[in-house]
Amino acid sequence: MSDCEEEQFQGGFPQEDGIIRYGNYVQLKHCQTGRFISTDGEGYEGGSYQQRVFASESLSTTWVVIPPQGSDEKLGYEVGWDDELLLKPLDYPSHKLHSSPGVESPCSGQQEVSCFAESDENDVWRVVRGGDDCADDFWRVGECFYLVHVNSGATLHSHQIDFFDEQHEVTAFGEYDENSLFVV
Repeated sequence: MSDCEEEQFQGGFPQEDGIIRYGNYVQLKHCQTGRFISTDGEGYEGGSYQQRVFASESLSTTWVVIPPQGSDEKLGYEVGWDDELLLKPLDYPSHKLHSSPGVESPCSGQQEVSCFAESDENDVWRVVRGGDDCADDFWRVGECFYLVHVNSGATLHSHQIDFFDEQHEVTAFGEYDENSLFVV
């Protein structure tokens, strides 16, 4: 992509080819439960006290895929497997999906996942191929993946543990398992 094309990249949902690009909007669906990773602006009542993240049937947050600061990646560039990224909730653009090693989640005691308004190394995630069904080296709509927290090595994770109002807890977990698989 030329510099001119990059400057014209307007974001939005992935194009017809299904390749996810930096600047695209995505909704993260948990494969096991069919719930969407969401945030609502409310803070945790303990732990980090940062903005809570949960898995919901009824509320679906749209996330913007952003290249990490200092990366050679630009808006409009394709996201490949094992690439690093940031995820910003469209409704809370100053926040990023975040996890802090050593901060326990409220229900299971796993690593807390939050949205955080400041920037640090705990905002960076790596997208990892989740199966052999992948068409090529690019992250695409409909292909299973893991989001790995770069600083801790834990995967974005959900399970059928209720957090509040029938919403499920979202954590970062130290193993790659079926509860850590997502799809866009």
